[in-house]
Amino acid sequence: MHNLYKKALEYFDLNDKLKSQNFVVDQFVGTTLLTLKKRTNSSENLAIYAQNSYYANILYQKITSVIDKEHVVLLPGNDFVRVEYLSESKELRSELIYGLYRLRHEQHLIVILTPSSLMRFYPSVKQFDSLFINLSVGDIIEIDDLREKLTRLGYIRVSKIDQSLEFASRGEIIDVFSLNYDKPIRIEFFDNEIESIRLFDIDTQISSEKLTECKIIPATIDVLGKEDLSNAKNKILNQFKKDCINKNDKEKERLEANINSDLLDILSGNISYKNYKYIGFLQAFHTELTDYLSNYSVIIASKDDFLKSKEALLNESRKFLLELQSDNKCISHLEYFNERAALFTGQNNLYTLNSFYLDKNDVS
Repeated sequence: MHNLYKKALEYFDLNDKLKSQNFVVDQFVGTTLLTLKKRTNSSENLAIYAQNSYYANILYQKITSVIDKEHVVLLPGNDFVRVEYLSESKELRSELIYGLYRLRHEQHLIVILTPSSLMRFYPSVKQFDSLFINLSVGDIIEIDDLREKLTRLGYIRVSKIDQSLEFASRGEIIDVFSLNYDKPIRIEFFDNEIESIRLFDIDTQISSEKLTECKIIPATIDVLGKEDLSNAKNKILNQFKKDCINKNDKEKERLEANINSDLLDILSGNISYKNYKYIGFLQAFHTELTDYLSNYSVIIASKDDFLKSKEALLNESRKFLLELQSDNKCISHLEYFNERAALFTGQNNLYTLNSFYLDKNDVS
């Protein structure tokens, strides 16, 4: 480690004796050095709170300049609700899904989060774990059942795979590109038995490494549990009836058409990004992102900016949903974010960094 880093890390020595502390320091340099110190001195996970995805990416670059990338997980969120509603970012979805997968299978991680990723609606941890498809050579499974499972988990069926989150099927062969592999997987059947599992090259289509087993992770996390799904129709239609009390016939007709279209999507179990807005409304119990973490401390890169970004995000999402409701495109009482998420509880320690003095206990 450079002498400069060793010298700067001494700045945080006081913190070793405290459960929480407010530091007045540059959010990027300070967060990077405090993260490095805490990781060096502890085996716990570290959750880094950034004010938005732009700042989260800067922090990722700073932190990975002193800590190997394999120990750092970036979980960006949807900072632009209106943009995402029109066109989902596949890259963002992939990062989020793979990040959750790593949280469930690794420890001693540095996880960089934003208000939008922290307040998003997630499947329960148990449900997320149940979405994995585990296959081994010799397993007996109907090929049609596997195709159906992949579709239900959000994989897009194509004629030939050219990117992740896709699958292709021809004869007794299924190709699937799961995010936890660098190459797509080729699964060959003999009748209803898995005969071989291999990785293959997208460009040449030539198989390489043979596998005895594989784990396919979901291509979406916008899913509902069985009970939530079975209650979805009644819950949405009940709210629809309440919303129609003060509407004229034309408005009722338009809202009903939109609701019926949404219900077809939701009840199929393959919820589109436009219908993510129903997830929180339909879930009986909400799971928070921090439920996927254990034994962790929190570092807030800039608490004042984080809280301002959080409120701006909530206000914008509320405004957008009210516009959709006024235009008879959805029912009322929907949410994009879990406003009751406990962002600052449940952790081992809480460290807040700000560029200015905001509290009498701030340490410069």
